[in-house]
Amino acid sequence: GIEAVGEWVTRVAPFDQTVREVNEVVVKHLQGKGAKSIGVLGFCWGGKIAVLSSTSELIKAGVGIHPSFLSPDDCEKITSPQMFLTAGNDPPIDPVWEAMSHKPFFDKCFRKCFKDMSHGWSLRADMNDPVQGNQANEAIQLAIQHFDASLI
Repeated sequence: GIEAVGEWVTRVAPFDQTVREVNEVVVKHLQGKGAKSIGVLGFCWGGKIAVLSSTSELIKAGVGIHPSFLSPDDCEKITSPQMFLTAGNDPPIDPVWEAMSHKPFFDKCFRKCFKDMSHGWSLRADMNDPVQGNQANEAIQLAIQHFDASLI
């Protein structure tokens, strides 16, 4: 179940260590290549990494697609607009959304629940299926629009 997944993730890629690597390795590498504005996109537990990484002034936007393991406390120190694209069977994002509502950039945040999709749909969609393919493509387009609006 989900508890086993949580145990595995925290053992294999602890959140604090992964966020540190995003900021100290990935961001520095991208800056070395000339990047001036950086966004982070994460699927499942990577959605939590996107939020936690968004506490750095270097990260200008975050996207979580079917995000998992998020809590309102994760949003306490974020400094950039976030997007959450959840599936119908994902835990409600409302508590996390409410925790961000006082942020000065909240008007640039976005959320959408793909009610007919199941957790992981965006990565495992049958792109030949008109419903799954269209909704996976919509998630991709929404993420691109969010980054276009938030990154320099």
